[in-house]
Order: sequence, then C-alpha cells, then structure tokens
Amino acid sequence: YYSVGDGGCCGDPFDQAQDTTTLSGALLRLNIDSPDFDRGSVYSIPVDNPFVMGGGAPEVFAFGLRNGWRFSFDRLEGSIWLGDVGESRREEINRIAAGLNYGWPFIEGTRCSEGEGCDQSGLIEPIVDYGRSLGASVTGGFVYRGDELDSYQGRYFFADFVSGLVMSFDTESEEQPEIRSEWDSSHFIVSFAESPQGELYLVAFSRSYEGQLFKLVRRPSAAETPPALLSETGLFDPLDLTRGRSGSIAFKPQAALWSDGANKERFMILPEDGRIAVAESGHLDLPLETALVKHFDYDNEIHETRIFRRSAEGWVGASYRWKDDRSDAELLLDGLETSLDGGRLWSYPSTSQCKQCHTSVAGRSLGLTASQIDFPFDAGIGDGVRNQLERLHDAGRFEESIDLIKVQEFTDLSDPLGAGDLARRARSYLQANCAHCHQPAGPTPSRIDLRFSTETSQMGICDVEPQRGDLGIADPQLRILSPGRPDLSVLLLRMDRRDSFQMPPLGTYLIDDEAVQMLRSWIESIEDCDD
Repeated sequence: YYSVGDGGCCGDPFDQAQDTTTLSGALLRLNIDSPDFDRGSVYSIPVDNPFVMGGGAPEVFAFGLRNGWRFSFDRLEGSIWLGDVGESRREEINRIAAGLNYGWPFIEGTRCSEGEGCDQSGLIEPIVDYGRSLGASVTGGFVYRGDELDSYQGRYFFADFVSGLVMSFDTESEEQPEIRSEWDSSHFIVSFAESPQGELYLVAFSRSYEGQLFKLVRRPSAAETPPALLSETGLFDPLDLTRGRSGSIAFKPQAALWSDGANKERFMILPEDGRIAVAESGHLDLPLETALVKHFDYDNEIHETRIFRRSAEGWVGASYRWKDDRSDAELLLDGLETSLDGGRLWSYPSTSQCKQCHTSVAGRSLGLTASQIDFPFDAGIGDGVRNQLERLHDAGRFEESIDLIKVQEFTDLSDPLGAGDLARRARSYLQANCAHCHQPAGPTPSRIDLRFSTETSQMGICDVEPQRGDLGIADPQLRILSPGRPDLSVLLLRMDRRDSFQMPPLGTYLIDDEAVQMLRSWIESIEDCDD
C-alpha cells in the first residue's frame, strides 16, 4: 500500500485526486513480490484491485485524497485507517475501502470546499474531522489493540503535527465518534508506531527539532494512584499488615508461578455484594473493586507485597517494598532491581510491568482460574482443609453453580510422580509460567500455544524450527521442542539460562532447577509429535 498526495500546492490544481487514471491523490495497492515482466514493472497488480477491469489505473485502491499522511491497519479487524491532511479548514481521519471516493477537492473534511450546497453524492465523508481549534496538519495513527491500556481498546489514536495534540476516538461507536484530547505534547508528532504486542509509540521532534520517541501509557488520576504506604490501602489488619482485613479470602493455585524460590501467601478481597462469574475458558471474572494481594518472603522475612486491583478503568498493579523494621511497606511506582539481605537479587515491578505478565488473554488474575483452585487448601479460616471452589461456592460468591464449571486436572511439581503424570506436570508448569503470553492473541510475536488445554501436536512447538534465534547452537536439528532430545529443544534451553535469551524474560534471576529437570524428562519421553 502506498499513499500519494494530489501533487499540487492548493485546490488540486492539476485535477488529479478525482482522476482515477493518475496515481496522485490516491492510496495505491501493489504486489511487490511478483514483478510484471510483460508491463516492464517491478510490481504486479492484485487481481481484486477495483480498477483492474478498467475505469482507472489498476494500481489505484481508493481516491479523492489530498495528502494521506500515515495510514495503518487495525490488527484485529484488518481495516485501513488514514489521516488526510486538509488545506485550510479541516483535517480528517478516513476508514479506507476499495474503490471509494473520499471527496477531495470537492469536500474538505465534511464541508464543501467552495461554499455551501455542493453535490456530495458518491463521496465518502471521513469518520471524524476537526478544525483549526485543534490543529492544522493531521498525523494518522493506529487503532489501539494492546494490553496495557484496558479502557482504550478499540480507540483510534492520532495526532496533529502543528498543535502537538494527541487525540483519540472510539471506532466502535454507533454514533458520530467524539474526539477526545489525550495529551498536549508540545511536540511536532510526525508518525506513530505499533509494537508486536499492540502498544503504541510516537515519533516526534521537540520544538528545538531534537528527535524523540514516546510510548503511550495511561497516566493514573490522583484517585487511581495507589496509596504511598501499605497501611493506607485499607486492605489489611491494622494490627498486622501481613494479614488481610476481615472478610479476606486466602487462596492458593495448584500450579504456581516461579518466583525465584520465594514463599508466597495470597488472598483476595471481594466487594460485599460482588459475585464471581466463570468464563468458558475457566478464568474467574472477578467483580469491580476486587483486590488480589500477594506477599513474598524468604525465611519468614517479608520483603514485598503486590496488589492487583480492578477498577472501572481496568486492572492496576502496585508493588510495595517493606521497610527494614517491617513496620510498613512503601509504594514503588517505577519499580526497582536490588539486592535483599544476604545478596539475593530481587526485582520489584513497576505498575506498567505488572500487565506484561497479567495479560488480558490470560484473564489478568492468572492463578485464579477454576482449574487452578479446584483442590483442597487450608485457608486458615477455621474450616480446615477444603476444596477452594467449594468454599467460595458455599459462601455464595459465584453467580451460578460451580457444577457448570469445566475443570482441568492441573498438578504441581511437588505432587508424587505416578504413571502418566509427567506430561500433566509439565503442561501444568507451562500453563502457570508461560501461557499467559504464549497463546493465541498473546503479547508475543512467537506463534506458539502453551496452554494446558492445547494438544501437544497443536502447540506449534513440536519439531518446529525456532523463529527467534538459535542461541548460537549451529545444529540443523535444533527445534523449539525436539522429540526425545532436550538439548536440542529451545523451549528448555531458554528456561535453563538467565541472560537476554532467558524465559521467562522478567522478574527472575534464578533457574528453576527442579522444573528444568522435570521438563527435560518430559521431552525425553516424547517419541513423536502426536504424543
């Protein structure tokens, strides 16, 4: 796809934007992978271009554009969004479709260029347009489909080069979308970029023309900023901040995330009238105002508490570092990598880093799935060792009966290894430690699926060549998972190292040796990809 301006200074003086036989004032569509030797061209024409059979140049995909400045594809729907720079009055964002006429020079934005009452039949108006109160030169952007800005899903972000405003509107609105100003940047914004995970970046010049790159992140309001001290959150017993307040519910996942061998205690606090729904995937859909709490300690010396809280704006994470005297814990908005007592390295995540693991496709809460908590655990509330699902059900915490919940049989590394349990242990571990990113629509460019429910043959790893580097192993037999050969399996090799190639990539400095040995045994037991 190739955007071309109308070729003139003002008013389309060469009458090209409405002339489909020219390549100006249009969005072109070319097949650059297949030269057309008969035409003497380095490209050929896609057979479904709108003017292949006549009526215009076969390269033209859409026309009637003045100066398309940045277009992009919605990664979810595949639709094309284009910012068209106006001449003197209006800037516009168009949703482009094949063969359509977007009106220039007859209309600028939604208004006639030569006064009122022009014939607009057959002309496509923009999705939104704006006047000089907001800016004078639009820079097209992207429809947001990332993970970090929950409340912005489906909003189209764009900017104005002259004013420096970053704006957005809802692409899924059934009415005329309303433009919302997001950031008065005071920069010349020339382009947007999208990461493989769907997060958005801005390319800009400062007013002194220094090149800069920005990432879009949600700035919490004062009300959304977590309290500075753990004691101020209202989630804990005032006499013992290691204990949840009255009504808190302790829980434990069946297969736990590796955290460098730290001991972890977890509890949730649900709103008084809140009820839990269960998604078809088994994820627990927790009500608004739910708080999930996790304490970390080594040798009974607590060093961190993480809180993950659901509000109307989405899930927000916070990390608290305990004071040396353990009297309270302090909020770390920016995260911290440091050494604990005894020299052990530890990473306190920032608020944005929380969602790199707590992904939307994994239900955000990770360990809180029906499968993960469908086993007995002593919650310390006086009713002994009971099944956690049953305890929540009996307390009236589910919207419907747990009889409707489909539960998979997870297991933990510490479970006794019986006949046929090795694969279940391996897959449970991969589910808990890897599948929150490595699954369809997950925030990773590698197309593998490590969910427990996926058949081994459908995981995209067995006898599949690695696409993200060979770790310096010059062996043609190297695979993501090589049946029976763990030393040629990148899946295992990445877990058995701690460097820039390690897996998981965040929050761990130590190898989980027990898990590595278990996964090695599992790979050795696989004879072919149908196992």
